[in-house]
Amino acid sequence: MLDGILGLKLDHVKLSEKIDVPDHIHALVQRRETARREKDWSESDVLRDEIATQGFVVEDTPEGPVVRAL
Repeated sequence: MLDGILGLKLDHVKLSEKIDVPDHIHALVQRRETARREKDWSESDVLRDEIATQGFVVEDTPEGPVVRAL
């Protein structure tokens, strides 16, 4: 109801959906996490970019990395 009054258009918001992340992307994410733990920021950036070129994005959360399709 407030959605209509405030014009938020929440009915158009997609809830996160389960995506099938290939094993090689999981491996890149794991390597990126290792680089981040070791504070190797340049390697972490390279891996993040490689993941992006393959159509995925990594979001860092307090619970760990979340991978989603671009």
